[in-house]
Amino acid sequence: MKYNLPRLKNGNLCLRCGNYNDFCKVYEFDFGKLMGVWEDVKFEKCLKTKELWQYVKNSENSYAWLVYVDNNPVGFVFADRENKYIKNSITLYYCLHPSFWGKGIMKDAVKLACGFLLKKYKFVVACFCTGNDKSKRLLDKMEFEYYKTVKNAYERNGKTVDEFVYLRKE
Repeated sequence: MKYNLPRLKNGNLCLRCGNYNDFCKVYEFDFGKLMGVWEDVKFEKCLKTKELWQYVKNSENSYAWLVYVDNNPVGFVFADRENKYIKNSITLYYCLHPSFWGKGIMKDAVKLACGFLLKKYKFVVACFCTGNDKSKRLLDKMEFEYYKTVKNAYERNGKTVDEFVYLRKE
């Protein structure tokens, strides 16, 4: 990893470098719970976890935090790809194990990450796809502003979804 990854902490929530076993725990859930995100597209168990972990660990342009609550891994926050279309920006991704949804954990994690990233970049970019209402609500709560919609951004099993791009300023 090219970037130095700081440990970010707020009460019992901590963002820090993790290990592969903890990363796997974040993705140990029935992906069928996410069906509302891709409408009726059936999710399969994440078989590419090791591949994703290797990408995260080997990326030269990223910040990859595991989210811990009381020292238990519950989520993942990843900032990657200095956006070539939006000057002085970085793109933020996040994932929270469904057992921890609705508890404000990801809001606190994104707040910590943005606090750090906005000291280095003018904008943090975050996106979500058609049907992911939870991400939309999170970004609205976190003072991200709508930037644009990318029509038919992704296709999965013959279905396309739009991507909604939001920005948070320094």
